[in-house]
Amino acid sequence: MEQPYKGLQVVDLIGVFYEEDTRLMVADEYDGAQDVLEVLEPLMRYELRILAHHRPVEPVDEERWGGGCCFYESSGFCPFGHHEDPANLYTFNAVGKLRVEGQKLFVDDGEESKECLVHFLVGHRSQIVITSIPDLDELDEKVKSFDPSNIENPTLENLTERLSELRDFMSKMNDLKNDL
Repeated sequence: MEQPYKGLQVVDLIGVFYEEDTRLMVADEYDGAQDVLEVLEPLMRYELRILAHHRPVEPVDEERWGGGCCFYESSGFCPFGHHEDPANLYTFNAVGKLRVEGQKLFVDDGEESKECLVHFLVGHRSQIVITSIPDLDELDEKVKSFDPSNIENPTLENLTERLSELRDFMSKMNDLKNDL
């Protein structure tokens, strides 16, 4: 990981995806219209888990294309293929670093590059969920550093400093838990 661990990063975009002036947009159900790649850009330096998928209405409407997620149904043709297989849903799941080329989104895991076919989200109620992956070795080292036997000079000042660090660390872990 190139950047130090700064806590869990989470992006959850859910709504109807569309294109505006060649930009991938989402009419997010909670945050309004957003440029997807602009939202994702700050996460590009982290190791991430990326999930993108069509998200049917709740409860799923089995009589409609994509369980109700496809807005192409009234046209009779869906670029994803719902006109041929109404029950098929797009899903993408990968771990790695995000990379953008034009309007295409890739995930590089160090061995291969996988394209997230975001154009299949356009015209559909869909969702992209991205979470950073914490550096577990760094967390392990941090926890070990709080071991009292690792204090070389146990003065009141050093113990107070260590206690403050432990309090801050526990607060960050609590924030991490709340973000989940």
